[in-house]
Amino acid sequence: MPFIARWPGAIPAGHVNKQPAIMMDLFSTALKIAGIEAPADRVIDGADIRPLLTSDAKSPHEFIVGSQGPRLATVRDARWKLHVLPGNDRMLKTPPDGHWVDPRAPDGVTLLAPYEQYQPSDFPGATTKGDAPARDGVV
Repeated sequence: MPFIARWPGAIPAGHVNKQPAIMMDLFSTALKIAGIEAPADRVIDGADIRPLLTSDAKSPHEFIVGSQGPRLATVRDARWKLHVLPGNDRMLKTPPDGHWVDPRAPDGVTLLAPYEQYQPSDFPGATTKGDAPARDGVV
């Protein structure tokens, strides 16, 4: 999801960094900005993402893991996002019309943004160069 930040004098106007970060990073970043030490009695999952906000720095995360309750749901790195779909074979099958729908959603399609999810045909797998085709500037 896009994240917009404004901090005159610290974040350059118009700066864009497409590296992945996670919501928990905001807590760690806010602590660093405020000069406050993170609590020592617990694990803090986030990382300071100030370099992402001010430069073309790489993500502090090799990958980001998402869960649904106790189970693994996604794994994301700078280029790819894996959706783990245990026990739901319907989600793994592409309908004859080629338009994938998500049966977990109330209307069978929408989770976060209506009809904006990528379809399997958008990323058919490895090409001879080993890269998926670009779509709307996304690789």
